[in-house]
Amino acid sequence: MDFIKKHFEKLLLAGGLVVLIGCAAYLGYRVAKLSDEVQDSPRLSRGKKKAEVVATPTAIYSNAITGLQVPSLWQTNAIDPFHTQLEWTAPVAILITNRTAGPGISLLQVIRKQFTLKFQSYKEPGEEFAVNFITRNKTFFVKKIGMEIADTFEKTGFVITKFEKKQTEVFNKGLGITNKVDLSELTIEKKDAPPIVLILGKVAQEREPVAALHCQTDNQERRLRKGDELTCGGKTYKVIDITPTQVLIEDVKTKEQSTISLPGVKE
Repeated sequence: MDFIKKHFEKLLLAGGLVVLIGCAAYLGYRVAKLSDEVQDSPRLSRGKKKAEVVATPTAIYSNAITGLQVPSLWQTNAIDPFHTQLEWTAPVAILITNRTAGPGISLLQVIRKQFTLKFQSYKEPGEEFAVNFITRNKTFFVKKIGMEIADTFEKTGFVITKFEKKQTEVFNKGLGITNKVDLSELTIEKKDAPPIVLILGKVAQEREPVAALHCQTDNQERRLRKGDELTCGGKTYKVIDITPTQVLIEDVKTKEQSTISLPGVKE
């Protein structure tokens, strides 16, 4: 006990020194290990295979941005005077002023409906075409030219026959910049029908117009295409031809033909 009392401070100092040596040894070990990890990290990163970067088509987004920057202007069009590509029904009050033929048949309007398929996107240089059904949420993916627009569950009957890359530049006066707009064309064809050209991102119109006819005798409205028949006032009429302003009908029985015009249009 006397020995411990005499040398207590020395023993305490020796114990602290041992602890300090242990801490120094541990810190040296951690520093050496960290240094090895830093040196090995470049080799590990070089050994890893970088993920491939897949290019995303930007034509659709570019066209959308350009459309916001440069809104479409109102134009005069013989087929669609208001350039809206939307259907319109004449008010009932206008029916009184419309020209009539036969037993009170009036022409309300001539409509060109939207084509159901829309060219949505493609992959350079001209493959992997995406064609949308605008009337419902469905997209067909066609690998290359010459293939039908179809999938496992549905066929449209249309085949892609041609792709033409087209591009134009549109200057935005407000922003003072020029944007490139992709207007590439996709030609599709159906058996026994003329080809239809679809422009990227734009809605096309059907070739055959629709005539909205009103039978005043029966107070009924019908929308007919060329070749369709209409019964009005006990007689049946066949649509022979449709122009942007007139419809030619024929009495099925007597073969007598009559022309119905829109208001203000001379026959």
